[in-house]
Amino acid sequence: MSEYTVVDVEFKDEELLIKSLEKMGVHPEIHKEPVELATFYDTEVKPKAHIVVRKGDVVSFGDAGFERKENGSYQLHIDDMDQHRFKLGKIKQYYSEGMIEKEVKKRSQFSIKKRTENNGKIRIHIGTNF
Repeated sequence: MSEYTVVDVEFKDEELLIKSLEKMGVHPEIHKEPVELATFYDTEVKPKAHIVVRKGDVVSFGDAGFERKENGSYQLHIDDMDQHRFKLGKIKQYYSEGMIEKEVKKRSQFSIKKRTENNGKIRIHIGTNF
């Protein structure tokens, strides 16, 4: 039987998290207050989230959502049967790429050169002359 799992993730920048999800081809819903996630099964207490990926956006048993914690970081609520479909590793990759780009832009003397390898890895080179 499936159940919802809570995964602590190191996402703190909401804008980058949303952009990372969009790069994955999903269209997240953003809410100021957490909303209930649609689940595959009935439970008395449904998980809630501020950033919601509806189950129709990703083939899944239920919605997935990121709930903002008091410290500003997020935790992911996802059905344990859907974890392999959600590709959290790819979202982390896009998020990290965005963080690097954001930091490099603060230091105008540097520029970024990146390329995607055949295995899906992203190589980022930071320098002054490309």
